[in-house]
Amino acid sequence: SFPAQKEAEPDTGIASSPIVITDDTLHLAIGNGEYRINSGNWQKSPQILHRGDTLAVRVKSSDYPGDMAICCAYMKNGKYLFSVQTREFDIPAVRGEARNVNLGISGPDQKTLGGPSPLWLKYNKNNPRLSGSAVKEGLIPPITPLIDAQIRDAVICVGGDGLYYLTGSTGNDIWHVNDGVELWRSPDLKEWEYMGVVWSFDRDATWQQWRFHKKAVRALWAPELHYVKGNYYITISMPPGDRGLLKSTTGRPEGPYVNALANDGYWKDDIDASLFEDEDGSVYLVYGGGFIARMKDDMSGLAEEPVKPVLLDPDTIPSHHASTCLSRRGCKDIGREGAFLFKRNGTYYLTAADSYEGRYSSMVAMSELEPIVSKKEEAPSLDPSKKTMDKATLKKHLIIAVSVFGGIAAICTAVAVAGALLTPPPAEPTIQKDSRAAYYDEAHRATGVPTFSYEDDQSQTGYWISSVSSPAEGSSYALVLPQYDQLSLEVQARYVTGVASMEEGTNIFGKNPTDFSLSRIVFTQYTSYIGSYSFSGIRGLTSVQGAFSSDSLRIMHHAFAASESLSSFPFPASLSYIGDEAFAGCALTEVDLSASGLTQIGNRVFADNANLASISLPASLAVWGESLFDKCPATSIRYAGTEEQFSRLDRAMIDRALEGSSIQSIIFPDGSSLEL
Repeated sequence: SFPAQKEAEPDTGIASSPIVITDDTLHLAIGNGEYRINSGNWQKSPQILHRGDTLAVRVKSSDYPGDMAICCAYMKNGKYLFSVQTREFDIPAVRGEARNVNLGISGPDQKTLGGPSPLWLKYNKNNPRLSGSAVKEGLIPPITPLIDAQIRDAVICVGGDGLYYLTGSTGNDIWHVNDGVELWRSPDLKEWEYMGVVWSFDRDATWQQWRFHKKAVRALWAPELHYVKGNYYITISMPPGDRGLLKSTTGRPEGPYVNALANDGYWKDDIDASLFEDEDGSVYLVYGGGFIARMKDDMSGLAEEPVKPVLLDPDTIPSHHASTCLSRRGCKDIGREGAFLFKRNGTYYLTAADSYEGRYSSMVAMSELEPIVSKKEEAPSLDPSKKTMDKATLKKHLIIAVSVFGGIAAICTAVAVAGALLTPPPAEPTIQKDSRAAYYDEAHRATGVPTFSYEDDQSQTGYWISSVSSPAEGSSYALVLPQYDQLSLEVQARYVTGVASMEEGTNIFGKNPTDFSLSRIVFTQYTSYIGSYSFSGIRGLTSVQGAFSSDSLRIMHHAFAASESLSSFPFPASLSYIGDEAFAGCALTEVDLSASGLTQIGNRVFADNANLASISLPASLAVWGESLFDKCPATSIRYAGTEEQFSRLDRAMIDRALEGSSIQSIIFPDGSSLEL
């Protein structure tokens, strides 16, 4: 990382010391700041670095005393952070405005303890405008706040003393900073006593330090207090996705608390950890959108690998899920985040949060299965051609299937299940040495589904990985080859992942992007997924041709980013999703998506295409990312739907999507237009 700077002046652009690039070429992207190469101008767009270049980054310091600002330079060999801490100084209090002390606390409105700002209280207390859509539509009765406190992700648990304990994400801005875990206590769920900050960053943090999540952040998300195995534990999450477990050293809910996991450990990736203790004393960790794993008896770690619940008859309608569900989870799980498990009258209920028709909602699944602790049964032989069974047979098979994980009811049935469908997971691909290869790199077994074949006869100078069982259609290879001139690549695989799945910012060749003179890619009817960074930064790539699978095609983030000679792309009718900056920094002259089934598009997808003059978008596009056409010359968009359809889209979303562009009007099929 770049050397950190402290004692910075507030609200000031602070530049790092430059570093020298020692790799031949690197693809660079910047987050929450800007960069300068050699003595050039400060900029933000993706760029290619070369050996011997000097790189400096710059970020604006916070205007709050002692606060932190961080920017991040993403390169294929890692993430490079530059942190700037503002000097300490006094801010005069201004009556009626937000507090300027203890901004990370939500407790009583006292200056010594913190508490909600006067403006927050004025806006939120008994404000009918803040009733959610579920209340307005009569789905649930009006809700009255229990206490005047700035809390989200609130959870109430029963303690060993029979009292109720409340905690959650607190503070003015959990996307940036808060002070720790606050706790409230009640005997009757009506009157609440504030118990203070029972765990704080300043006093108790070890691995929980400042980190980068779009900007500097040092905040706890969704803490939960649980009384299990005769003691109090607190699950915590830190952005962008790490989870920890704290335990009371005194057996009291007010702590003090220390790390419960061995070797000051924590769980990487995902958020929203929770605990569930079953009737036999087994404790389970639940997190994210519903992952479940049994804890060790001493609570020092997991006793088994987490498993993801499998829903019977899942709801696969994209509008019934968060925008990322289709691309990441196939709309087949219970929810996106906030998982919680409880048991009532012998039935297990697994809840999670998701977005249903644009409304942040709580989803519920249930299972009547008994928890499987050590029972081992031989799974029955299933005829793969018969995917449906009667419910009695299905329940028996599900109980046996759960037992192989050694965990709790990991297979759940939806509350409104109309029938039963069991789809076994796909078999792991069998990866073996290709007979044409001169040598084989064992490390590339980690690359996931192999992906490529190519038409050059000089395969003896490179190496291949081949798959004989997955995908079933066509041959499937991943390759890494030395430089060839004007190489043409034919993609016959269903899933293009390659080396990109191992390391962010690395394209399929696992080498510096410009070391490979690939000029043409021909896709076949098999391909339905193009992974992140698969063809990024390939300067000589000018042509993409061919067809794609008739199944839903997904193009993931940065898939072709900074391939600066790519002037056209055959967007097919099966296209449903395009990720962030997938075509940023290319040379596209036309983007015609009008015949596609595109429903969601990420941020800055076509930014920095200096020759992009013609844009056509489909009526199916419901989710528009930000700054889609930043620094593109096109002045209008041809929209395949009607003006009425376009008017239903969120105008704020459209404004963000067109930020930085030259778009002035929307043109409809009947020739009418809407001036923006």
